[in-house]
Amino acid sequence: MSEKTADAQDLAGIEQLHSQDIAATLSGDLAALSELWTDDIVRLQQGQEAEVGKQAILAAEERRRAAQPGFRVVSYVPEIKDVTVTTDGWAFEWGHFTASFVESPGGEEKRIRAKVLRVMQ
Repeated sequence: MSEKTADAQDLAGIEQLHSQDIAATLSGDLAALSELWTDDIVRLQQGQEAEVGKQAILAAEERRRAAQPGFRVVSYVPEIKDVTVTTDGWAFEWGHFTASFVESPGGEEKRIRAKVLRVMQ
């Protein structure tokens, strides 16, 4: 397999991951979303301690959902600015995402824009 073919296949896989991420986020399907993560995932959010591990992030999300049962993501649009795929099976990407959500049924729609950095293998 040529390096060019491998890059195209890697990029196609990353695009599939993006599509699955968007679908799972918009549907609120935490199980589908967590299937995209490795067991050693790390989530960094402004003003919060790092969350390390799939189980820790799932537990945090379940607590948030219990505290806000009407929470719903209305829109989620990643804007990936750069993807680098290495020859040893790693990929790195960075960018931003914009999203809107409501915290309760009939609640005011709120918008956010945040930075994203992903390391993939």
